[in-house]
Amino acid sequence: MVRNQVFLYGITALISFLIFLSVFAPASLAFKFFQDDIAQIPDTSIFQITGSVWNGSADVQYRNFPNSKINWKLAPNSILEGSADLTFIASGESHELTGQLFANGYQAKFLGLQGKIDSTYINQVGKNHGIIMSGTFELKDINLTVDKAWFSLASGAIDWTGGKIMYQTGNGRQSVNLPPLKGVFTVKEQKLILYVYNESKSMFSIHLQRDGWVSLRFNQRFLSLAGLLGGENFDPDTVIVTVEEKIL
Repeated sequence: MVRNQVFLYGITALISFLIFLSVFAPASLAFKFFQDDIAQIPDTSIFQITGSVWNGSADVQYRNFPNSKINWKLAPNSILEGSADLTFIASGESHELTGQLFANGYQAKFLGLQGKIDSTYINQVGKNHGIIMSGTFELKDINLTVDKAWFSLASGAIDWTGGKIMYQTGNGRQSVNLPPLKGVFTVKEQKLILYVYNESKSMFSIHLQRDGWVSLRFNQRFLSLAGLLGGENFDPDTVIVTVEEKIL
């Protein structure tokens, strides 16, 4: 009887320890199990990991963008179901975003992504391409689904308040003033696409391909809106300028 009681106490103590470890385990310790997989994310650094697996934070930097402090809360019941369901806040210089991430062994979903990004945040990278802009971007209920390491579904919108865009040309620095624009996400032919409108009229579109190439396709209507010459004899919806670059 005494031996059975000792065994029972031992099992109880072990279970209590495992529960304590799972609830209060440092996030930095859990990160070590996944750091090889995370290291495969291109141009991304993760550091200053604090808190627990369930309620923690980390600093994340992508390329030359300013750091983001990401705070998360993980739903415990999702782990029992073999998935991860967490809410997060990403904030830092000139940006703050909130959303939900759901992931299992088959797909990942970003749900209800919303917040604001000031143009000064984007200019940290845009200036390397000779582009500086003003205004603020507002993300509205963006949902993204990733299957087999690529986007399969996308919805939601980005509103830009409008303002000045300065860019470099062979004739020196030029600038244009634009009214508010609205971008709408979708996925077509395995491309993540952002269609951009002004007062429901198509201006241009951004197409991101799985191989990392992105193309910007400008309609004649956008050139007229920006006060740029070219394409006056074309239909307003005709794409007359395309710019391509590999970003991933």
